[in-house]
Amino acid sequence: MRFSLLLILSLWGCLNSEAQWLTADDFFNDGAHLYLSNNIPQALRSVETGLKQYPDDDHLKKLYQLLKQQQQQQQQQQTVVVVLVVERGYLMERRV
Repeated sequence: MRFSLLLILSLWGCLNSEAQWLTADDFFNDGAHLYLSNNIPQALRSVETGLKQYPDDDHLKKLYQLLKQQQQQQQQQQTVVVVLVVERGYLMERRV
């Protein structure tokens, strides 16, 4: 019983520390890949996690700034679509 409890605690510690095994480059590459796949929210989460561990990494900082700009542009484009629908007088509900 005691052995299985120690094994469970050891495995839990390994799972929780998985992100600690990743380098700043790993987080950058993951974020860049997600960015190229147009998955901005997930890319931001990956880069933010990397910045928590490597707050001084210049590549992660620059990618974070790029992702935030992309996120802003997407939000502005969605707002423009809603405004155009309203201006044209369409009576429809559109979720963005």
